[in-house]
Amino acid sequence: MTDTSTYSRQFLEVLAENIQAMVAYVDPDQRYVFANALYIGGFGLTPSEVVGKHVKEVLGEANHEAIRDKLEEALAGRKASYQRDIPLDNGTTLHFHADYLPHCDALGKVLGCFVLIQDLKKSYEFQEGAEISRIHLDKIADARTTELLKKDIADRKNTAQLLKKTNLELEQILNTVENGIALIDTNHNIMRVNQAMLAQSKLTEEKVLGRKCHDIFQVTVCHTDICPLQQILKGAPFVQIESVRQCLDGSRFPCEVTAKPLLDTEGNLIGMVENVRDITGKIKRQKENELLLQQAIQSDKLASLGTVVAGVAHEINNPNSFIAYNAPMAEKIWQGVKPVLDEYAARNPQWRVGPFSYQEVTESMTETLQFIKTGSERINAIVTNLKDFAGLDSEQNDSLVQINSIINQAYTIIGAQLRKKVGTIVINLDADLPEIYGQFQRLEQVVINLMLNAMDAIDDKKAGHITVTSKYIARLQAVLITVEDNGRGMKKDVLDHIFDPFFTTRREQGGTGLGLSVSFGLIKEHHGTLSVLSCPGRGSRFTICLPLDKRLQEKVTLSPTILCIDDDKPVLQFIETFFRGATGDFTIATRDNPQHILTYLEEHPEVDLVISEVMMPNMNGWDLLAEIKNKFPLMPVTLISGDPTALEQRPGAPTPDHILQKPLGLQELRALIKNIDRRIL
Repeated sequence: MTDTSTYSRQFLEVLAENIQAMVAYVDPDQRYVFANALYIGGFGLTPSEVVGKHVKEVLGEANHEAIRDKLEEALAGRKASYQRDIPLDNGTTLHFHADYLPHCDALGKVLGCFVLIQDLKKSYEFQEGAEISRIHLDKIADARTTELLKKDIADRKNTAQLLKKTNLELEQILNTVENGIALIDTNHNIMRVNQAMLAQSKLTEEKVLGRKCHDIFQVTVCHTDICPLQQILKGAPFVQIESVRQCLDGSRFPCEVTAKPLLDTEGNLIGMVENVRDITGKIKRQKENELLLQQAIQSDKLASLGTVVAGVAHEINNPNSFIAYNAPMAEKIWQGVKPVLDEYAARNPQWRVGPFSYQEVTESMTETLQFIKTGSERINAIVTNLKDFAGLDSEQNDSLVQINSIINQAYTIIGAQLRKKVGTIVINLDADLPEIYGQFQRLEQVVINLMLNAMDAIDDKKAGHITVTSKYIARLQAVLITVEDNGRGMKKDVLDHIFDPFFTTRREQGGTGLGLSVSFGLIKEHHGTLSVLSCPGRGSRFTICLPLDKRLQEKVTLSPTILCIDDDKPVLQFIETFFRGATGDFTIATRDNPQHILTYLEEHPEVDLVISEVMMPNMNGWDLLAEIKNKFPLMPVTLISGDPTALEQRPGAPTPDHILQKPLGLQELRALIKNIDRRIL
């Protein structure tokens, strides 16, 4: 019997011994587990000759063969009865009626069977007593089975509730952890993840569980000996590495990964527990701290420079004051002696003043004296500007400043340096520019940084071109400053990091990587934006957008914009629908009149891409391309048409950045957007 508790066994033994019938219990292997005294005595045997023995051994092969089907039927879970005469070895015959009662557990599994035998030669009262005993035994067996079933159900319910509670608690604990947690088996299959890991992967639980870890995150250590799981499989008790993980959507983030072995209840290795901490914020804080340190060092240098410049200015101003004082005197002296010299020269036509004829002296003297005065004034202006720039004070107060004055003064300071390396410099300033509220010297530092960056991007002085413009954008209530060059330009991988502190492509030439990061910080202080559009081999354009009054105005917001041009409005709606399906990062602007395009581009510096139909009644797409490239040489332009012949390159026309044939496909549009080299911060 499976239930072998002391209470249960003793209870059944006492009960069986007090029943006036032969009672035995047989296990599924047809071996006697228990038999009462009447059963053992009825066969003329001893307990040792019955308990533990096979039925065949006790009853003999012939008798066993006679009852085997009834016995097997009971052990299969069905009640069976049998009546016959059994010849015994002692020469007597046993006339009996036998009942075979199956005994099952809570799940219906047969544990054995009760054998109840009544001797038909006994008196009727014994038969009646046996019947009553059998009924009681059935009830006891049924009651016990019911009791066991209820207990088993209760135990299972308690176990299920405990398991559910434990799982819930574990789930809550895992999901309160900010780091990504994953349980990974020895074959790299993800068995379990927390919510932080799902957030890192940007996938749902259904798309993560059961997949290979290296299919969810692409890391350089995957499939190498540095892989955390490979180290765990080799016996490492703890693994810690730093890496950069790339998600399936192409986004990347730096992380710190720790791993420990995952063991089963018997201590066997079944995988690893991986803990992934996103350290983007940590790296950003480190860079910010380094930037603050460098800015402090720079401020200290500027303070020292201010002292040096003040001394140099004093030394320069002394001789310059002498020049400035004596130049007007020399001019007056020349005006006084010129009539006398004119009279003398008239009487002596061959008279020369040193190597020069008197006519040459007369023609150049007035201009020379004016040059001396102008040069002296220019020296004085340059020294004043240097003193103002070097005296940059982090605590200076905001005031109304004129952007054009900032640009002009910045050019005065570094103009000579620019002209040595750049063939053409154009300063195009809006005469009706309103004043803005800000800090003159901080904005001047930004303009100088951008001009110097443009200069450094130019390799060919003769062909080098820098354009600095200012413009008021009424719809934004903001002033625009652009610095554009036709230098080397930047690839997308460089463009993504140019505003990071200490990132530079000119480390060997002494670049610190602080110019643009400092500039970004200063523009951010003014609630403005700093953006760059760049094309490798064609140049870059930096755009500053500043609100008129940062005290009253929130930060200027510029959303990257795609401009679609077509004279067919349903086609415009079709293109817009496609682009909204391709990306959610861009604003879609549509225009059906090509005559307004240049004005729109001037008023919307956030446009990153122009898509134009070639065949339009008011303007051909190729003509529009030429006008856009003449005014905005770095603006990416894509020509589209349903007619392949219309997309053939025209002689003398500029080359479009992309050519697409209708109908447009979603993959083509996604590729088009991905190739835009633009950052707006």
